[in-house]
Amino acid sequence: MARASAGIGAPDARPEEDSCNILSSFDMDHDMLDWEQTVAIAWSVNSSRCLEALDVDRTIRKQFRLSHADVAVTPYHPIEFLVKFNHKAHCDETLAAGRVRAGGGIVHIRPWRPLEWAVGAAFNYRVLLCLENVPDYA
Repeated sequence: MARASAGIGAPDARPEEDSCNILSSFDMDHDMLDWEQTVAIAWSVNSSRCLEALDVDRTIRKQFRLSHADVAVTPYHPIEFLVKFNHKAHCDETLAAGRVRAGGGIVHIRPWRPLEWAVGAAFNYRVLLCLENVPDYA
């Protein structure tokens, strides 16, 4: 007789180990170093209208005399924009300026950092979590 498979969360459906190792390659490390040196984040302040990535892209290219191939601006969450430069010198020049004027407002530009540099913080809040209709074996 065939045995019915256990539902989600059943003890016999859980893996034996609760951790895994993800090794990084030389290419991944090289790409991370490249991103740390050539990527910035940008957000608008006091803008009279909602800025689009194209507005920020045009402003950066115009102010720093860059070509379309030298910079790419894309929407980025939780900050507004991610700015990727092809050359470290262009990124350094833009970061040294710190801000540009776009669309009647100011766009602040800061270096992008991976989450491994993030600082943990403890928030002492109480949370009441109510779960309904949860099976007993979950």
